[in-house]
Amino acid sequence: AAKVCMPLEPVDQRTFLTDAFPYWRFVATRDDQTSEEHLANHDVVRRHDDPWWEGNFPRGCRCWVMQLNKRMVERRGLSITLSDREEFQLACDASWRSENGPSSPARFGGPGA
Repeated sequence: AAKVCMPLEPVDQRTFLTDAFPYWRFVATRDDQTSEEHLANHDVVRRHDDPWWEGNFPRGCRCWVMQLNKRMVERRGLSITLSDREEFQLACDASWRSENGPSSPARFGGPGA
């Protein structure tokens, strides 16, 4: 019987793509058949693991998602929308720095959290 060689650890293509291109851009098909919600989401860029995608990933429509890295986002003149948690962390960091100086505060879930 012939033997089939398999890699010891299968490559998870989704993980590879999200590591290389961690940002997703919502791309709406902009015409008279596109919903107002999808038109409003056109060019929204968020991390692939942002909970926003759970309710906004295009399904059953003509819209799609483009995977990007940070350089691609910048080259296209787009901006990355932060998740609620990231915005909260930035606000906490700014507050901490205004009270304690320029050193970095502990991150949530990290040492000192």
